[in-house]
Amino acid sequence: MPISTIALKGKFGSTNYYVTSMRAQEISGIVRAANETDVWSDEGIDERLQREPNWNRITKQIAPYLANNKDRFFGSIIALAHGSKIDFEALKDLDSKLPNIYQKQAERIGFLTIADGNIICLDGQHRLLAIQTAMGTATKNFSITGKYLNDIPNDHLTVIFIEHESNEKTRSIFNTVNRYAKPTTRGDNIITSEDDGYAILARELLSKEGPFDVNSVNWKSNTLTDRMTKFSTISVLHSTNKIILDANDISFSNQERPSDEILEESKQHLFSFWQKVLKGIDAYVVALKRSAEIPGMRKEGKYSLLFKPAAQISLVSALVRATSEKKLIAKLSLIDAIKRANQLNWDIEDLFWKGVIIKESGAIDAGPEGRKRAANLIFWMIAGEYFDKDLTLVAKIKYNEGFGIDIDKVPENKHKSLPIPPKF
Repeated sequence: MPISTIALKGKFGSTNYYVTSMRAQEISGIVRAANETDVWSDEGIDERLQREPNWNRITKQIAPYLANNKDRFFGSIIALAHGSKIDFEALKDLDSKLPNIYQKQAERIGFLTIADGNIICLDGQHRLLAIQTAMGTATKNFSITGKYLNDIPNDHLTVIFIEHESNEKTRSIFNTVNRYAKPTTRGDNIITSEDDGYAILARELLSKEGPFDVNSVNWKSNTLTDRMTKFSTISVLHSTNKIILDANDISFSNQERPSDEILEESKQHLFSFWQKVLKGIDAYVVALKRSAEIPGMRKEGKYSLLFKPAAQISLVSALVRATSEKKLIAKLSLIDAIKRANQLNWDIEDLFWKGVIIKESGAIDAGPEGRKRAANLIFWMIAGEYFDKDLTLVAKIKYNEGFGIDIDKVPENKHKSLPIPPKF
């Protein structure tokens, strides 16, 4: 289908390009995802892999974002005109009566026409497929719902058209665009997101009214190096926000900003929780008063594990369960749960943590399974006296998993017994 639209002409290096704005419905009908074409059927496996769409990301993240976000916005899509000449008529050539002040600019403003041919998405394939998925025009059928679903066809997106000159040049442009496109980090997303309620609240925790001093939290990355005087990371706050709020029957979609009322209610829960933790966990009281000592406390000693992000997430999970788990014979108050947590040995070198959140090599197991095992063990140690049979069995199963033992498949005398909780 021929394209005719107003455009702005530019040149980058040896490549002419044309910038225009088109409705999503138009783009969906004329631009094809690269993986759906056979133009480069002779390309190498690495290039094909780059062009293979991630449908899970498209259907679970990008398309729902479009359908549920009033303030949705995408960057430009780069489209390649393959097998068809681009014709550009400058406004200056069409109207010689333009005032002199506009003559120079009128050389770059005009009308773009592309006759029949392949229009291939060179950059922005996932955005294109998300638009098509949301509108039901994708080659695969997925059901997307959302308040703004019917508005998407009329959204205007920026499209940059370039002309195919040779396979070598086109591949070079494709490779360059993808090579230098740097995805945002998890920390970047938390700092900037206005749709993810957990991210918004993580920033609130670092506000002037919040329980954390912004200088005590690493908000630039997800790690804590040995020399850092930071207490935790913004990624930890984001993860623990979900744990704490789930226990208060509050959950968010990451595609739509929660209401101000829900955010305020959530903030009060989080502020209350962290104020108690920061004033109650002995290690944190010391560290936040004397931040220069944090690197030493993280490296060794009786509190060292408490300064590792993975263990912090596990501690919060255990405290939340000790105060909210429905199967407990009796629940603890958060203050009491914190007091009990203070009596555990948090030395990262202690054999107590080996096989749970510390690997045989001595490295911390920061993955989800390691965090879960640690959370279950901490939960058991501070609230085990209130466990019923089911909770005790789960705790034993999780504990044994860390040592490669499936208690359903080996004799009982080969099971590892749960550690005995302290006397409170």
